[in-house]
Amino acid sequence: SNPWSTTSTGGGSNAASGLTTTAAASDGSSAANPWAGVDVTTPSVPKANGAPVLSTYNKLLLSTSTAPIAICVKKLKAVLPIQSQDALELLQSDLNQNKAPSEATVTMTIGYFLDDNKDDDNLLYVLILMRSIVLYSLTTSNESDEENTIRNYINKIMSQLVTKQRLDTPRLRSMGWCVLSNAFSRPSSNLEKLLRQPQDVVDSCLFDLSSAATGSPELRQSCVSFLHNMVHFSSQQKDTPDWAVSVLLALMEGLDQEGDEVVLLRAVLIIGKMLLRFEGCKDLMNDLGFDEILRGVNARMESKTGDIVKEILGILGS
Repeated sequence: SNPWSTTSTGGGSNAASGLTTTAAASDGSSAANPWAGVDVTTPSVPKANGAPVLSTYNKLLLSTSTAPIAICVKKLKAVLPIQSQDALELLQSDLNQNKAPSEATVTMTIGYFLDDNKDDDNLLYVLILMRSIVLYSLTTSNESDEENTIRNYINKIMSQLVTKQRLDTPRLRSMGWCVLSNAFSRPSSNLEKLLRQPQDVVDSCLFDLSSAATGSPELRQSCVSFLHNMVHFSSQQKDTPDWAVSVLLALMEGLDQEGDEVVLLRAVLIIGKMLLRFEGCKDLMNDLGFDEILRGVNARMESKTGDIVKEILGILGS
């Protein structure tokens, strides 16, 4: 089954996309409710007059299920050195209790696979555990990338997504983007490098999102979730950043042809949040005639996605 396929049920206090759950696959490759919301301190969507539906989608898209942890631990325990197996059981206990594992525990377990590029056959299970670790492992912002274990591993995953080294299949890339999406729960400590130099990462994500690059729904949904979180975290500003212009142009190019309802909803959310975050985005969209594309999308939508598109058109016309 598709671990990222979901049904949209609206915003509010649930996940930002209002997602329902899917069962975890027996091999641990999928996660039940992979984008369920976690209550974390994040920038809220600025309120917009005439956009009550968009304003309810006010949380990050985060993958928080603990369902796949047991199978991942079982798979990794079979190949870890004996001296690391107790640490792996401790990691499992911490994550199941929504506790931050110590960096020593992470180094002895996740580090065994990521530090020396070992055992690519089990890399998927490492990434599934990593997407939980980044939710709860708090770090201090004055530590360098080399001194901070969690940030170092996030940067390594980010680099491999850009270079396509190791993370070279849709499955692995999908979970890699999931790790980065979850890292936005602690962005100032986890994602310092991304926030300084976002363009290469965004370009790689947009390539994976494009239908020409992949036929994988899981990968495309993971990519659009990462882009959503990046826009959601952005502060209000007058100008539209270059990376955000790239995202806007890519999303609008294929919006009227998008057949994946999950991708479409999240793309529309991204566009709406851009209008609320970046003051210059409204004039850019009007100048490029994007309102016409949105009217075409609106004509065929009868769901919450259509309601958000109507609100976006209202903002563009105001």
